[in-house]
Amino acid sequence: MALSDGASDLDEDVEDLVVERAPITSARYALPPDADRSLDWGLTSHLDADGAARIIERHLIVPDELAGLRLDHFVKTQITRLSRTKIQAIIDEQLRRADGFRPKPATSVVGGEHYIIRRPAPPEPPCPRTFTVLHEDARMLVIDKPAGLPVHSSAKFYFNTLTRVLAERFPGEPELQICHRLDRETSGCLVVARDRVAATLLKQAFETKREIRKEYLAIVHGQPPWPDAASAASADEHVLDLPLRLSQPGDPTRLPHIRMLPGPGGQQAITKVRVEQRSSGAAD
Repeated sequence: MALSDGASDLDEDVEDLVVERAPITSARYALPPDADRSLDWGLTSHLDADGAARIIERHLIVPDELAGLRLDHFVKTQITRLSRTKIQAIIDEQLRRADGFRPKPATSVVGGEHYIIRRPAPPEPPCPRTFTVLHEDARMLVIDKPAGLPVHSSAKFYFNTLTRVLAERFPGEPELQICHRLDRETSGCLVVARDRVAATLLKQAFETKREIRKEYLAIVHGQPPWPDAASAASADEHVLDLPLRLSQPGDPTRLPHIRMLPGPGGQQAITKVRVEQRSSGAAD
């Protein structure tokens, strides 16, 4: 399964390979036979108190069209969010060529070269790592994602993600692909394709919204000012037609944990809302 980084500090088009907990002498951590054994690959900094290692590997392959670039400039094309100073620190501390060679930031890269970044896996906040399968057939899964479980890796989550849990639960299915978004805080149905053809068709269906419709049920504090859906006088849904824009740091309208706000210059967004039921001080 391909793992994407979402909001992490590394780009989605760079392949991640996760090295699981294992003794440091495991063959998984062995350097290539022709590697320079005098080099310190930094694995000692990745040891836990019990002598086991938990690191994250990121693999970079140089395409022919980028051959001749300085290594730090090449890495910048792959990890665009990082500063040059940060990239140079990564090259010095975490990056090696696959044959064990320890390059310099000014090293010229060659097409086809394979570089590996190894870094410690940071501590992750706890989250639920279980889910219920609601539907399963030869082409797809529909699962009930619990609230609090992120779908993709990010700056805070790498091992505690749905992509990792799926890979652990279905180890013989490398082509599993999640077909749409669902925020970490949101619980609900998530569609997972079991092959590339199914993934293409399902993703297109979600993008066109012609064959698949998403519905969200939320409990809100207070009472919405429009009538209930069950009322004869309110058969129509309440339509919110407001452009949404990404909130920026320092924005006086910015709220904690809310990244999208209505405002001029935003993207067109139409949300249809109806009240299913009301209770004391809240509504569905």
